Amino acid sequence: TWQSLAQQLREAPTLSHHVVGPLLSRLACLADLSRAATGSAERFASIASDTQRWQLGECSFALLEQPLALRAVLLRVLGCESQLRAHLLLQAQLARRAGRVQAALDALYQLREVDASQMPSLRELCEQARVLWKQGESERALRLVQHQLNALDGEPLSAAADQQSLREAYCLAGRWVSRTRSESSVVVREQYLKRATALAQRSGADGGRAWFALARHLDQQHEQLRQMLSSPEWTASQRLRYSRQRQLAAVRERLESGASELSA
Repeated sequence: TWQSLAQQLREAPTLSHHVVGPLLSRLACLADLSRAATGSAERFASIASDTQRWQLGECSFALLEQPLALRAVLLRVLGCESQLRAHLLLQAQLARRAGRVQAALDALYQLREVDASQMPSLRELCEQARVLWKQGESERALRLVQHQLNALDGEPLSAAADQQSLREAYCLAGRWVSRTRSESSVVVREQYLKRATALAQRSGADGGRAWFALARHLDQQHEQLRQMLSSPEWTASQRLRYSRQRQLAAVRERLESGASELSA
């Protein structure tokens, strides 16, 4: 099989990407099977961690789907539970970004089945919320993230990964609250986005995403204010306000003059 795939890949310059893509997918599957059969579980788990690099490639999820599914099966068989959880979470992320909502739901279901007694992490819950948002269930998605943030409010964070997940959750909730307009812009800025940047400052970590989310929100607010001030409706309301002010001033002047005549 290796020889046949190698021979077909030698012909790659004369083949289209529709043919080469599936060949590379099959080659990745064979490589994983070989590694799992000839090495230890720890060795394969360390190699399997390179799945994180797959999201940086340009290949579509359709080509990654079979290697991802096979790698999940091998990690489960070898008993690599922590690596399996990370792999399934990444599989759900890749599927969601590719618009494959059902595939993302399947990966999340498998993730829950790894250890039903273990509470899902904040990253896993945020990914579940992202899939709900992708399905159009914005209210459920936002409630899920807000509930977790309220539960973790004031709780000590034991690891840098927990702090990063919490920052991302605050940014996510802030962005969604702003889109749904369920709270004021002050709440979005103070209770979500500024908390994310404060976490980055306290931990000394790279909080680029948090600062970018805050900057983007402020820029959006500035743009909305600029559009409002330049709109015909605002111009008309300003003319009406000035007209009412002049009328009020005229009434006050008449009242003052009438009061002075009475006192005289």
